[in-house]
Amino acid sequence: MTRVPSAFPVAATAAAGQSSPGGFRPRRSPRVIGGALVALTKPRIIELLLVTTVPTMLLAQHGLPSIRLVLVTLVGGTLAAGSANTINCYLDRDIDAVMKRTSRRPLVVNGHGTIKPWEALAWGSSWAPGPRCCWA
Repeated sequence: MTRVPSAFPVAATAAAGQSSPGGFRPRRSPRVIGGALVALTKPRIIELLLVTTVPTMLLAQHGLPSIRLVLVTLVGGTLAAGSANTINCYLDRDIDAVMKRTSRRPLVVNGHGTIKPWEALAWGSSWAPGPRCCWA
């Protein structure tokens, strides 16, 4: 069986005096953490959402909506989708760990996620557009 390399860098934990299943633990550098947090938001899915949003707005308006409305909608859509995707990764981390396709996500890498569950929940909650965002 060919081993597929992880999407996130890992370091041997023997050097750090730690043991873990598989002998690896993800590095916790700011760059790796930032990349993992962004990966939790699933930017590709957000991009697809936004690509379909603007033409829909054009059709609904029967012309050009105000640029402010378009920007607020795109920002709000990005925040809502990123938050939902992150919280979904948090909730499904146990399922993701046993599925081959999802086993390399930041919360489940080699049984020791790059991101701790509480960090993912805090990140997803901070993205959530609540009542403070409804000024459009």
